[in-house]
Amino acid sequence: MPNELIKFWRKLNLTSQPFAHPDDSEILRQNGAEFNGTEPGNFETYIGSSLFGRLKSDDKRLHLSLLPTPYMGDITHAEIVILSSNPGVEHTDYWAENKMPPFQRRLEGNLQQSFEGVESPFLFLDPEFCWHTGFMYWEERLREVIRLIADKRFDKRYIEGLRDLSRRLACVELIPYHSVSFVNGLIGRTPSETLPSANKALDFARTTLLQDTVEGRRTLVVPRKTEKWGIPAPHEHLVIYPSEQAQTFSLKPNSPGGKAILRRYGIDSAESIERN
Repeated sequence: MPNELIKFWRKLNLTSQPFAHPDDSEILRQNGAEFNGTEPGNFETYIGSSLFGRLKSDDKRLHLSLLPTPYMGDITHAEIVILSSNPGVEHTDYWAENKMPPFQRRLEGNLQQSFEGVESPFLFLDPEFCWHTGFMYWEERLREVIRLIADKRFDKRYIEGLRDLSRRLACVELIPYHSVSFVNGLIGRTPSETLPSANKALDFARTTLLQDTVEGRRTLVVPRKTEKWGIPAPHEHLVIYPSEQAQTFSLKPNSPGGKAILRRYGIDSAESIERN
């Protein structure tokens, strides 16, 4: 049966903008967050809008004309889960969702957690979409780990290591909506002050994921917003990055998260990567 987080997101209307979960609408209004619900509606209006070329680092507007990404990958079966802050936004997000129907279908499938016939459930480790900035972000961060996995488990075939990690990796976002900067104001001190979608992510992390981690069924990596996630002290299968490493967290083999991923594969992170 789908967990509560998946059931929550299956209520989202995928046919009309803005793509805000109905349970989130009131908090968004109460909070007074400046979010982008009507402009742009597609790629053409985006490149003609005030946003194009103005994706500044302090911009907290939510891009609700893009599909939310509350999670990435098969969150029910993934053995390695990374807790993140929120999906960012780049020009390619608007282009891909409006000009590439296969990409949009995969985003919708990810939201519904429907992976029938999908070889790489973690969309941004699917080589079919290697042109997207999301793939560039994740593949670059994980490249050396994937190379080790490929060397030790797949006779140095990088593509096989990439696909295997895509089946075993998932990411859960605290805020599901695209924005350049994280919107702290949407996470309150109490559940009633917090975006309902964020409460669902927090509940999933603090119950299902944490229990699975304690029992050794999963590896949980928390590189950012650890104080918001409220996850307790780290242990063998739970990795929490120190605050000084959070901003530009690494997933290289010698990083806390990289080591944890390789442990799940039974690979010693001290082993060197053979280079051609």
